[in-house]
Amino acid sequence: HVYDYVEPFQEVKETLQYLHQQGYKMGIVTTKFVQGALDGLRDFQLDHYFDVIIGLDSVVDHKPHPEGILKALQALQVAPSQAVFIGDNATDIIAGNSAGVKSIGIGWSPKGTEPLVQAKPYTIIDKMSTLIKIIKKIDEHATNTL
Repeated sequence: HVYDYVEPFQEVKETLQYLHQQGYKMGIVTTKFVQGALDGLRDFQLDHYFDVIIGLDSVVDHKPHPEGILKALQALQVAPSQAVFIGDNATDIIAGNSAGVKSIGIGWSPKGTEPLVQAKPYTIIDKMSTLIKIIKKIDEHATNTL
């Protein structure tokens, strides 16, 4: 009965689709087991957007330790300086910062933004489509500094 109680947040599917079409590599680092995360993604036809899923059963040390993010970066063959990590929890931001990526908090979490602010993210977004603008800005800055 997952469809009776759960649905993707607004603009998530469209944003993932756009980023995927633009050739961005995407992964998930979660405190869920890999199979559980994959099942949830499949239920909403989101699984094909992700190149790697790192779950609780993939790491020795879970968030806020950066191990999962570092494993995902390695699997994606992406340097930390070229990556962003999006999360709804302070432990996500702490893990991302420790891994050397730009950590982005999502402001629509029921947990509120105060814990995110205290963890010092690169930024906090109020809707998923804002992520596209941020990534374009980061890409533009990286291109201009080469």
